[in-house]
Amino acid sequence: MNNTSITYSLASVNMRCRNAAMHTLLETNDIDDIIFIQEPWFRLVSVARSDTHLNGEDVLGGVAHPAWLSLHPHYSTNTHTKVITYVRKFSCQHPTRPTALHVAPRNDLIAHPSIQLLEIRAHRIHFRVLNFYNDVADLTALSALLHYQFNDSIPHILLGDFNLHSRSWSPSTWAPSPHVSDLEEQLADCGFTLCNQPGTPTRCGLASE
Repeated sequence: MNNTSITYSLASVNMRCRNAAMHTLLETNDIDDIIFIQEPWFRLVSVARSDTHLNGEDVLGGVAHPAWLSLHPHYSTNTHTKVITYVRKFSCQHPTRPTALHVAPRNDLIAHPSIQLLEIRAHRIHFRVLNFYNDVADLTALSALLHYQFNDSIPHILLGDFNLHSRSWSPSTWAPSPHVSDLEEQLADCGFTLCNQPGTPTRCGLASE
């Protein structure tokens, strides 16, 4: 993303709920200004005092880092968030200068632990990003995305881990996933353009790697 001579970098990555890897990414990343995470580490981080629970109430959360602001989607006490976004607090080019990016979660427009809508402003640039994880064990995730009404007056970036194979972007030998045609039709109607290379998987490897 560019604004005259200023460049911002956005990254999307599935962390497979790994705590140490998440810490390493935040500590060593000196390139990206915003990192959109799918399957973040999200566990017990503290215990809050409670008048109704003798031993206190568990407080869940993601990895924290002093250089990054963490933003969570809407989630209830009995659910785990499947997406988190980290915004760098200071500029990559000027480490002592606060970032000019203004990022705000719009949980008022879409509320789901696997989908995060963010309003982003950078100087005169204004757009929205949908950070999405298609939890195949929870059909409401894809349903919530399909029911989201994109605002034509605001540019949108849709990214994440879709867990969906399609003739439009997967290798030709892979069978399309159920319900993928519904998503393809909606994205086509909204004027989205595919940014990754068609036919090339964005993740290769075994689950143990």
